[in-house]
Amino acid sequence: MIPIPLKPAPGEGRGITRGFLLNLFLHVVAAVVIGIIGSRLEPGGELLVLPFLAFLGVMQWIYIGPAAWLLRRRGSTATAKGVLIAGSLATARSAARRPCPRRSCACTKRARAGS
Repeated sequence: MIPIPLKPAPGEGRGITRGFLLNLFLHVVAAVVIGIIGSRLEPGGELLVLPFLAFLGVMQWIYIGPAAWLLRRRGSTATAKGVLIAGSLATARSAARRPCPRRSCACTKRARAGS
C-alpha cells in the first residue's frame, strides 16, 4: 500500500487557499447569475436563488466539478484540490443536520427538546 502524505507539498498550500477563495467566488457568481436569470423570467423571480442556496451542497457540483477539472487540466492541481476540498466541506455542511420539514414529526420534537 502506498502511503498518502497528509502534509501538502512545499508551495501547495497557497494553491489550496486559492482554490478555497475561487470556490467562494464561484458561489457568489452563481447566486448572482441565478438571481438575474430569475428576475428576467418573471417579476419576483429573483427568489429562484433561494432553492439553489437551500440545496447548495448538491447544486454547486454543476460548476465546481468542471472548474476543478479545467484547473487540473491546465496544471493547477493544488488549486483544483482546494476547490474540491471546499466543495466537499460545503456538501458535508449542508447534509449535516437538516431539520425535518414536518413540524409534528418525532425527530423535530427531539431536536427542540435537546436545544
